[in-house]
Amino acid sequence: MNTRRIIGIIAAAALVLLTGFIGYQIGMRGAGQPGSSKDAKAVAASFVTAMTSGQVSQAYEYGSAFYKSKNTPESIQAVSDKISTEDVKISNEEFYLGRDSVSEQAFYLALVDNLPSSTTTGKTTANFIVKLVFEEGVWKVDSLQVT
Repeated sequence: MNTRRIIGIIAAAALVLLTGFIGYQIGMRGAGQPGSSKDAKAVAASFVTAMTSGQVSQAYEYGSAFYKSKNTPESIQAVSDKISTEDVKISNEEFYLGRDSVSEQAFYLALVDNLPSSTTTGKTTANFIVKLVFEEGVWKVDSLQVT
């Protein structure tokens, strides 16, 4: 074999390896990465809507493994019963997506109006704070706080 042919074979092999490596890196960059912030915000808003409309089984399905380990459908039903309404109005939505070491977490905050009146305060508005985590390729609700 001549030197030119050997150099050509080595160059072709290097090109194939380089192309494969670049393709692998591009594929891995998307694998396991959190979905868009739009997806996370939609999950949180749907969860709040399910909770305030009494759709407990749907709300439970939005939960992460941690959320489900701490909350039974019955406990979610008890919370939903206190905040269920036919005419819920969600406003002042804010959304924060984690970065770097917390990139698989997000927070959704919203003001919810037309909730049932509490006998102690008469308040019909509450702040909802929903923590989300990216789990098994989708955004899931990790906790809910109503204040």
